[in-house]
Amino acid sequence: MKRCPTCNRSYSDDTLSFCLEDGTRLAPDYDPEATVIAQPRPPSAQPQSSNRRAYQFTILLLLLLLGTAGIGLYVAFSSNNGGMQSAATPSPEPSRGDPLSLLNQNTPVKASPTPTPTPNDQPAIPKIYDKTYDVARRVLIKAGWLPNKRLPIHGQDVEVQSGNGPIFWQRGYWELEACSGTGSANCLFEFIDPTGRLLGVVTEGEEDEAGTYHARVSRVYLKKKP
Repeated sequence: MKRCPTCNRSYSDDTLSFCLEDGTRLAPDYDPEATVIAQPRPPSAQPQSSNRRAYQFTILLLLLLLGTAGIGLYVAFSSNNGGMQSAATPSPEPSRGDPLSLLNQNTPVKASPTPTPTPNDQPAIPKIYDKTYDVARRVLIKAGWLPNKRLPIHGQDVEVQSGNGPIFWQRGYWELEACSGTGSANCLFEFIDPTGRLLGVVTEGEEDEAGTYHARVSRVYLKKKP
């Protein structure tokens, strides 16, 4: 028996590793007879309070001394710098009407900032319920959702090698997160949009490698970022 820590829903299928409602990873059901180990109480910190106050007072005194010294150095430096600037001869400004003088200024050009995604850039979630996953995947990509692909090593996980997992992974659908080997043969896929939203797509039913029959989309929902 497994239970979802988010919605508290129980599942009797031991091969199912994710919740069909919200995609959260399932955890073993709570055992009320489990022994609770008492945690030792931390030692009292009262003997250290006097030392801490003395340390804080020393730090505060050093900061005050450093601040006073910094203000004195700043005043002295400002006085010397002011005298030097008054003695120097100001350089003539370039003529505003001379194009060559404007080119010699070498004014740096500021690069235009990279635009950040806005809520208006968020693509809509198309209607893909009850469509085969092959068709639903093409519709999502066309609408602006990109497959959230995993690394190749993820294809060796037990959760991917269960049920329809090997068939989908062999087709290059590396956005596959996990598959169930029994029951409704559910599989969970992930897509991402330009603003960083995660979309979970759950399929149900067997997938034939030859293409005779297909798994179909049974649930679509936005996932919370881990």
